[in-house]
Amino acid sequence: MASDFKERLSDLKLIHFPTWVTQPMLMDISDISMQYQEELSEIQNDESVKTLFNIKRVMAWLCDETETKYPHSTKSARKLLLPFLSSYLAECCFR
Repeated sequence: MASDFKERLSDLKLIHFPTWVTQPMLMDISDISMQYQEELSEIQNDESVKTLFNIKRVMAWLCDETETKYPHSTKSARKLLLPFLSSYLAECCFR
């Protein structure tokens, strides 16, 4: 069973999640493509969203508050994250 999982999920190791998706508060804005810089700068200075990311981590991208305030970044982050809504992402919320 272990070798079967390893074979089936081997391509997941090749997926690159941009750091701005996993750790938006820690990103240097100058390292991010222009299309996300403005919203991520605002996210880094928004105390309510900072609190949300501290509590929910990556799952904060799935919250309505984040989508309402930062639709462009949220849409892009969700495209990357939604296929992986699994116990891993759920566990990230409870750490």
